[in-house]
Amino acid sequence: PTVVILLELNEHLGLGPEASELVEVLPQFRVKCEAESVDIQLRLRRKDGQVWHFQLLLDPLCKEIVPEDTVPKLRGKDGKRRLEVKLFKREKQLSWYGDIVGDPRSKKAPTGKDAKTQKGKEIGNEKAPPVQKGTLMNPLTPEELARLPTPSGTGSDNRPSTWQASAGGAPVRLAGPETPAPTSTSTSATKPFEPEPRHQKATTTTTTTTTTTTTDDSTAAAAAAAAIDEKDRNDNETSLSKLPPWVSQLEEVLDPEAQVEIRVHLGESAGKPVTMKDLELEVNEAARVIQLKVQSEAKQLRLDVPKTASLQGVVPKFRKATRVLELRFPNQA
Repeated sequence: PTVVILLELNEHLGLGPEASELVEVLPQFRVKCEAESVDIQLRLRRKDGQVWHFQLLLDPLCKEIVPEDTVPKLRGKDGKRRLEVKLFKREKQLSWYGDIVGDPRSKKAPTGKDAKTQKGKEIGNEKAPPVQKGTLMNPLTPEELARLPTPSGTGSDNRPSTWQASAGGAPVRLAGPETPAPTSTSTSATKPFEPEPRHQKATTTTTTTTTTTTTDDSTAAAAAAAAIDEKDRNDNETSLSKLPPWVSQLEEVLDPEAQVEIRVHLGESAGKPVTMKDLELEVNEAARVIQLKVQSEAKQLRLDVPKTASLQGVVPKFRKATRVLELRFPNQA
């Protein structure tokens, strides 16, 4: 039921053993089969860099095959490889003799009933474009417009007109029990007028006074908060004015481990680039003062160490990317 096509690479390609060396995997081949033809193509790059393309076209075959059942395989050793293409015959009881390639003139186009069948298949495979209704190019017909749902005009009903015609008109809402009008249980209308007691007026006056007092307290608190903010801003400006020109910012941070950390941000006047070797750090344990200086600047920075921090084991660390010197102090025992 099968026919095998053998392609010896060393002999049929004309390259000798080099052909088996250049062909390593089956995906280098492209095998395309139809009912009456077989097309085998190979593309490889030689050692000198040239790209060679080979094609073996067998058209038409002397008998029909089943193209979807074709099985190509790459066999042989490294030095001698071959391609085997197994073809499955359409008519298994027929024997193939001689050349498997037939006469091209014997390949005729389908005629008569076969041609009509083939043409019907091609037409059937084509999908008709969807028809859009209700557009300017394809408006609805009067019959289609009549079948559209329309309001009945009675009872705010919006059921289709066809349904109303079969139901004999729009449904009529049955009258339910009348809802009794709400009756007022308040007796304020029949209650005689009574003059307002005097102590009521006194209470109102007291409340007004309390409100005024509360307003005064809020104003005083707001003024005090503004004064505190102004004082902090002035203190901050004063402290920044005392810093050397090569220091842009000074921070004191308390990390989660309860250690005190002082961060010194270097400004543009400190120069570029700045490393730890360009900084001079002196620790005065008696005065609890740290003096910091940049070699390119004459003015130094004086830092007062917090009382809770210990000068023993201070760890300096300079970050080049952000130009920040971190001084971490452990807590006193």
